[in-house]
Amino acid sequence: MKPVSILMLSGMSNILGRALCMARCISHSPDTVVHVLSKNNWDPTRFSRHVRSYHVTSGTADNQWIESIEKIVRRRRIDVIFPVTSSEIRFVSSNRESLQSIVPIVPVPEAQLLDTVSDKAKLADFLIKKKISGPETITSISDTGAFMRKLAGITFPVLLKHATTGGGHNIQYFDKSEELLDFIHANLELAKQSVVQTFIPGHDIHCHVLCSNGKIQAYAASEKMIASSRQFGRPNCIKFIKNAQVSEYLTNLIDIIKWNGMAHLDLRFDKRDRQLKLIDFNPDWDDSVLGAVTAGINFPYLACLAGLGIDFPDPDISHAHFIRGKIAIQQGIKKIFRKDEIGLTFSETSWKYALQDPVSEIVRLIQRFYRKTL
Repeated sequence: MKPVSILMLSGMSNILGRALCMARCISHSPDTVVHVLSKNNWDPTRFSRHVRSYHVTSGTADNQWIESIEKIVRRRRIDVIFPVTSSEIRFVSSNRESLQSIVPIVPVPEAQLLDTVSDKAKLADFLIKKKISGPETITSISDTGAFMRKLAGITFPVLLKHATTGGGHNIQYFDKSEELLDFIHANLELAKQSVVQTFIPGHDIHCHVLCSNGKIQAYAASEKMIASSRQFGRPNCIKFIKNAQVSEYLTNLIDIIKWNGMAHLDLRFDKRDRQLKLIDFNPDWDDSVLGAVTAGINFPYLACLAGLGIDFPDPDISHAHFIRGKIAIQQGIKKIFRKDEIGLTFSETSWKYALQDPVSEIVRLIQRFYRKTL
């Protein structure tokens, strides 16, 4: 059988290396060939051993991207298009008909729904409308009078979150209204771009879902094992779990919103009423899908199959761990001295994928260091 030829779209956003992660995932399915179209000359993906060809376009308009895609599809005999970040996903969604006349695409959401879930203020209003449980949220700080009235009725402690930033960045925690107001007065421009949400006591459950027209085709749930160095950052180590309550909640949620495509959902288990609450909805592919590959679910590959209309059995996830970067090294040292409480193996670390693809990893690390020193 002819290998599935995949064209990844990357580089419309500022996120470097995301396509590299997807290529590493897909490489674990041997009947695939990956090509990349980007407007970034030096994305680490260009140097990956898992990428057959890398194409650069200087065009920024949609019609220029479509023209480049059409040329590559003919030249490389592409079977399916795979947009990586929300910028490329929005482009594919907005140009769905034009692109599908050229080549199949992986499942992507409607552009309007994508914009709704990508903004915490819009998402909060959407959850209320759809009667989906989430944190109490004040969606606007600009109207001082309305904000103060709503603040008087909200439960503390609260979090101040940037409306469009994910990954646990730009989140501030406040026990008292006075502390929140002092911060807002000192950081007014940031506050105007933020929402205020009640802090829900409990623990996080992170979920990846691949959906088609409101039906889940694959999902993976995980819990924190080792926390981030940032208070609200993504965990450095996760453990994949099977949980009937999570499965039921996700099934109902995706059916209500009619999601199409991939998403990373952050749920919060509220220890007060023992119910799940949706606290964030990220429509991007992110590097934690590598962990799902370790646990037995290759989301990028399954998305390509779904785009081609190829059926696949319900994937079953194992109780694996996944640990990132330097924390993996620290745990490895602990293991040598028999102080590793988690019991990790090398195959459960991000280094497994990095060492199999060394040149692109070196480029990625250099770029990461360069960005930090700017």
